[in-house]
Amino acid sequence: MLHDLKKRGVQDAIRINAVDHLEFKEWAAKFKVKPEVLKEAFDAVGSKINNLREYLHDKHFIVAS
Repeated sequence: MLHDLKKRGVQDAIRINAVDHLEFKEWAAKFKVKPEVLKEAFDAVGSKINNLREYLHDKHFIVAS
């Protein structure tokens, strides 16, 4: 799914758009991790929010969100 880069903020509640750097940074802030940590999770499990949350939880980067 392509995102309209003119619209800022979260556009898809299921996936993170890694091409939109602002959205990626916003999700990193929401998860309370550095963008580099979110990138590691993204590379490991893909773009789905639930998979990222589970990965970060399993790796002890986040407790809950």
